[in-house]
Amino acid sequence: MCEDPCHQFAYGITIKDTQLRLWLSNRTFLAVTEPINFFKNIDGIISLFYALGSTSASSTMKELRWDPTVEQICDGKTIQYKFTVGDEVFTMICELATYGTDSMVRHRICVYEATDAKGKKIAIKDSWREVEHQSEGDILENILASCAEKLQAEELADAKRHFIGIQLWKDVIIDDTSDKTLDPMFGEEHNCT
Repeated sequence: MCEDPCHQFAYGITIKDTQLRLWLSNRTFLAVTEPINFFKNIDGIISLFYALGSTSASSTMKELRWDPTVEQICDGKTIQYKFTVGDEVFTMICELATYGTDSMVRHRICVYEATDAKGKKIAIKDSWREVEHQSEGDILENILASCAEKLQAEELADAKRHFIGIQLWKDVIIDDTSDKTLDPMFGEEHNCT
């Protein structure tokens, strides 16, 4: 799940001897049940599999927490992704960095080399940030606005050269709503941007 930008949430089951565990994870937490002896609790296990199966069978991909703004493309050799950000579509060429994908319990940050609709090469940063935190684009706007208040035009132009330009930043929008995933460990919401 951590290396696939299409996933927002996943559950899994592990079985060792007679012990079963249910695992739940989104990009900000990982929870696991205590071991359940499936020989002693067969009715509970049947109910669990029925509930998980009927949820999966009757749910849409969005309801199963697949990000509809990311499309997986396979050319037979490699897997790439198309990212839709607002009205723009970007096609991944390769990964540049995958900070945090090696751990299921951190905020995942991936940076991809991609092309826009005109074929221009760009970098895409896909990250999971907490709702109460500003996006990097908002932070950059605030810094540059503060610089504009204090600096002359020539000094401001010089200052801008020291920042990486951010062309576009948006939260993931699903069904006209900003996507938020609840973190039950802290009771806070987190946002995928």
